Formats: sequence, structure tokens, C-alpha cells
Amino acid sequence: MIYLKLYDITTGKTFTKYFDCEFDKQKFKRKLKFSKKIFIRGESI
Repeated sequence: MIYLKLYDITTGKTFTKYFDCEFDKQKFKRKLKFSKKIFIRGESI
């Protein structure tokens, strides 16, 4: 299973987002660079 553990600064909650393939995960990570409210806490290998 491919996933990212994310942390939302505004709510203070950690949540997990699951992906079907590695490409989708990398695409999401590129978009996340521009977010100031959410950052990555951990990820699957």
C-alpha cells in the first residue's frame, strides 16, 4: 500500500492519504510544495 501521512497545521490533525501507484504519490507531493497548511509527516517506501 502506498500512502503519505500528512499533518494539517490549522486543525492540528494527522491524516493518511492512500494512492494506487507511485506516480500519483509523486504528483501529489509536487502539488504539496505550494501548500503552507499541510506538510508530510511520513511516507511508505
